[in-house]
Amino acid sequence: MKSPEQDGPNGRPVLSLIDGMRRRWSTVAIVTLLGAILAGVITLLQPPVFKGEALLLIEEPNTPSGLASSLAKVPSSLSSLVGVTTPTITEMEILQSRPVLAAVLRSRGETAIDPDLGLGLLTEVDDLDRIPLWKSYLRRLRGRPEPAGSLQAAVVGWDYPDSFQDPLRVHFLGEGQVEVSFERLFGGDPQTLSYQPGTPFDYQGASLVLRPQGELAGRTFRITHVPFLKAVKNFRENLGIREATRGSNIVEITYHANDAERAAQVVNELVRSYSVHNRERQLLRAQRSVGFLEAELERVRRELAQAEEQLEAFSTQVGPLAIPETAETLVEQLVAVDLERAKYDLSARSLEDLLERIRAGEVSDGELAGYELATGLPGDQVVPLAALLARRSALETQYQEDWPQLRATNAEIEQRLAGITNVLEGRIWQDGQLAKDLGAIQATYEEKMQELPEAAIQVLRYKRRVEAYSQISLFLLGQLQEAKVSIASAETSSELVEEAAAPRLRDRPRLSLNLAVGLLVGLVAGCWMALLLELKRPLGSVAQLAQATGAPDLNAIPWERGLRGNVAATGSSPSAGAEAFRLLQSSLQAVCRDVVSITQFGSTRSINAGVASGIAMHAWVRTHV
Repeated sequence: MKSPEQDGPNGRPVLSLIDGMRRRWSTVAIVTLLGAILAGVITLLQPPVFKGEALLLIEEPNTPSGLASSLAKVPSSLSSLVGVTTPTITEMEILQSRPVLAAVLRSRGETAIDPDLGLGLLTEVDDLDRIPLWKSYLRRLRGRPEPAGSLQAAVVGWDYPDSFQDPLRVHFLGEGQVEVSFERLFGGDPQTLSYQPGTPFDYQGASLVLRPQGELAGRTFRITHVPFLKAVKNFRENLGIREATRGSNIVEITYHANDAERAAQVVNELVRSYSVHNRERQLLRAQRSVGFLEAELERVRRELAQAEEQLEAFSTQVGPLAIPETAETLVEQLVAVDLERAKYDLSARSLEDLLERIRAGEVSDGELAGYELATGLPGDQVVPLAALLARRSALETQYQEDWPQLRATNAEIEQRLAGITNVLEGRIWQDGQLAKDLGAIQATYEEKMQELPEAAIQVLRYKRRVEAYSQISLFLLGQLQEAKVSIASAETSSELVEEAAAPRLRDRPRLSLNLAVGLLVGLVAGCWMALLLELKRPLGSVAQLAQATGAPDLNAIPWERGLRGNVAATGSSPSAGAEAFRLLQSSLQAVCRDVVSITQFGSTRSINAGVASGIAMHAWVRTHV
């Protein structure tokens, strides 16, 4: 086993390399310091990022009763085929869906569902006196306070393509004047313009509305107009949604922004937008149920009136009849079966209607959300499909069908539709099987009625229809009242546990952490550089040669000009160099196991020496290879 002194690269002992790195401590220190300086510079050039955070409790939805419950329940065997998840996961998907985010991104008054929603995030405003980070540290060193006041701005007109995204730089001069220019490397054509707070003014192809908060004279802001689709993408990149603890139904919502106040405002507005959309979804569900139930109730009432007329006409024709008590019991049993069968028939009809409309592409994203409860569709299938349909509508206004993103959206829509279609077909099949079972029970009861006289059988049939339609009518009326109550008392199924507050400390970048990482990286780089320099260092002494090769010091040959061409000493007074060569020859013979030599003759000495060395090398190869 080799010792540590023999394990170094290129034959250099490890301890020797370590000693060499110690000798080059200045190189290690300089590179380490440079790594820390570089990390600090990169950190100070970055903008500060703050994190707004809120906690939202997702409450379990109330299970409706009667027909709504029957329609809303999906069998577990069918739900498992499409991967139904918990209500919390479904609501987390809704939180980051396009309709909820769009209400936050747009300005107030632009959202039909609630005009008070919106922060106008399609226009980004950055305070250049706060970014990058070095300006904040410089103010601290000078003992100056943080700049007060802020700016709210909106780009209400943009006569440029979406690909043109050069930001505007607005510098406040005071007395209602600003200097506006495009932020470009070689100037952006600055112009001094007058403005009134809240009143649009034009700069080239852009129309701006400025609402300064506080005194902003001498302050500079950057205003960026962001297209809607890109704004949604940026919003989702800065948004974080996760369940605080698995199974707790508490969702943690975070948002990163360059301004602390903005980070908190976005989170709170997102929660508000979600609550409004959640209430609207419940209203759509209840309204869909009301419309369906009212249509069915009207149809059943017509059937009931017709059955009553037929019963009255037949009773008048045949006169009074004695009906056995057992026959009355059979009618009651048949009416109960008719009621249950009517429920399944109603469910199957609504599902078939929805399935046909989905296949024909006649269901919008908002309408689809209203079907979720009324038909028992799983929320984790309906909500993403509604978002995909809305995304496709937005893309179709700007791109053709062969656009890659539009093709990918259509493919995902087809996949979601296939999953929903499987669920609906399974529900229709199940309702059909239950209806067949009830039909078999009805056939059994009707066989027992065949033992009665023909006139009594006909009367009982009319009475059965009247009683059955009466029961179905009362059932539908009760369900209709429940649905109307749901509309009147629609409430969101969530509760804000902790509202977002403006954070006092930034989330990133962290100067101390980045400096530590820079020091560590610099230390590793410095050690590596010292190691490379040490490996490339030439050998400058006999001791270094002996240490590098591990061979003993046999002798040293002093430099003499006369030894350049002839190392053999002749005459009575040999030189010091010749004597050193003789001592070296003696030392080599002493340490070598075998000595191969050829007698020298005149000018053939060089050839003989070469042959001797070749013989020695051949002997070594035969022994070791």
